[in-house]
Order: sequence, then structure tokens, then C-alpha cells
Amino acid sequence: MERATFAWLCDVFVLPEFRGLGLSKWLVKRMLAHPNLQNLRRHLLATFDAHTLYQHFGYEPLARNQAPQPVRVSGAVGEGGVINFTV
Repeated sequence: MERATFAWLCDVFVLPEFRGLGLSKWLVKRMLAHPNLQNLRRHLLATFDAHTLYQHFGYEPLARNQAPQPVRVSGAVGEGGVINFTV
């Protein structure tokens, strides 16, 4: 069976009344542990305000002039910065 090699995480948020309950960490843990996502070459995401959350999971920011590369990175650079992560 052929599967995807790239994941794009987008449009994820927790409603204000449910924040502070650990739901975002739970969601990222579940996503990263999903069996269908274990052999992906990279995960890519962009965030305006959740840099610290994703850094807990090994994400690092890309430099503004750096194209997404197949290397382990996390976080985001500035507002809406792109984050690239390779499993």
C-alpha cells in the first residue's frame, strides 16, 4: 500500500473555554504517535502563537531565508513562521 511521505498540520486550535487543560499537548502526542504517520519524511506547520508547544515536541524554527529541508527542526520564526520537522 502506498502512503504519503509528507504531513501538513494546519487549522488546529483549542476553544478558549477548554484551554489550560492539556488538550493541545494531548492532540500533538496523539498525532505524532499515529501509526500511519510513522514513516513520513517530514511534518510541516506554521504557527502565530504556539511556538513553545511545538518546541516541547522537537520542532525548531526555520530561518526566514531557509527553504523547508529534510532535517529535524521545530518552533516557528516570527509570526506565522514555517516549522519543518522530519521524523
